[in-house]
Amino acid sequence: MRPLNAHDIVRICEWGRDKHALDRAMVLLRAASPGVEPAALARLSIGRRDALLLELRARVFGPKLEVLVLCPKCRERLELSLTTEELRLPLPEAPRSPLVVGDYALDYRLPDSLDLAELAPLRDARVARARLLQRCVREARFQGQPVALSTVPEEVLTALSTRVGEDDPQADISFRLQCATCRNSWRAAFDILSFFWTELEAQARKLQREVHELAQAYGWTEAIILSLSAPMRRRYLELIHGG
Repeated sequence: MRPLNAHDIVRICEWGRDKHALDRAMVLLRAASPGVEPAALARLSIGRRDALLLELRARVFGPKLEVLVLCPKCRERLELSLTTEELRLPLPEAPRSPLVVGDYALDYRLPDSLDLAELAPLRDARVARARLLQRCVREARFQGQPVALSTVPEEVLTALSTRVGEDDPQADISFRLQCATCRNSWRAAFDILSFFWTELEAQARKLQREVHELAQAYGWTEAIILSLSAPMRRRYLELIHGG
């Protein structure tokens, strides 16, 4: 995996301004993994995809993260200092399919980005869950005989949801938090894609300001300016401002 350079950041953020989060994830991983087939990236489980995004974030901005969370009750700001290593969870080698509960056995695979893209337009959570099960359960059996997924009891499907979470733990990162002001406790989810993309957009805006200043001062093109290292751009900006 290679880190994103200044040119990558500006171009990707411009392209992804009006794109869905799933498309953003894929274009980031494709840019960082030039030798990997796009279809293989799309077929990664969500947890494995997010593990790669954590690695990429560390390569671009370093391992430290400053996360701001608002208390849902009193809106107090909580600041968390984390590292990408603290957020990285061990991933099982492969899903433990099939899941056996009593007389039922479900042969399944883990959800991937293509599955989430299929569910994106759906607004009803129950419909989305049913569609996801249809896509990810390869076969349902009762006492060894194939049966329709719709006949599988709810407790078996709930057990499957638990198993999928155990097989792909990186897909659902959350923290138990307590507000120091109002003592409210809650569980807050952490989405590496949303967090990383917000950082990239801020960096893209910073780079565009640098391009504007340096182009005005020296007449250089955007391509030349973005090809400079960050310390070199800073030094030229200091010279512009009399440093």
